[in-house]
Amino acid sequence: MRSCGPRTAIGFWGVPYDMIQRGRRHGGEAMQDMQTMVGLNVRRILHIVGMGGYWLLGSFTFMLSVLLTLSIGYGVEFAQALTCLFFPMLFVAALSIRTARQIDQGKLAGEALVRRLHLHRLMVQGIGILSILVTSMFGMWVNLRVGPW
Repeated sequence: MRSCGPRTAIGFWGVPYDMIQRGRRHGGEAMQDMQTMVGLNVRRILHIVGMGGYWLLGSFTFMLSVLLTLSIGYGVEFAQALTCLFFPMLFVAALSIRTARQIDQGKLAGEALVRRLHLHRLMVQGIGILSILVTSMFGMWVNLRVGPW
């Protein structure tokens, strides 16, 4: 059951991180609930990728190539901002699909599953921190280059 309110931080595309922590700490029924929720999300992700993965990949890469052309080739600032927003999402999506496949193929359970989900969360947070750093540095560079005049 999904909780509402401030504790709905998504750990793995729909599995709240507090559920993962509760499963690790308490074990038993909490661990079983967490494994069930992870299993549902893994099957959902793999179904989405299996049914429309190539169309999603083609659409996303087309959109990203248009944004890169507009931002680098023509210098459109809005396209630069959208590129800085969407480009890291490509890595997060690839990481999530890879994690889902590893969980599905490895049939991870218990502490090994918790470790894999924790590693996934750390990697997504690392991508987020790096993208925020690069975006803010690029934004400051653009502001300094353009100047107030």
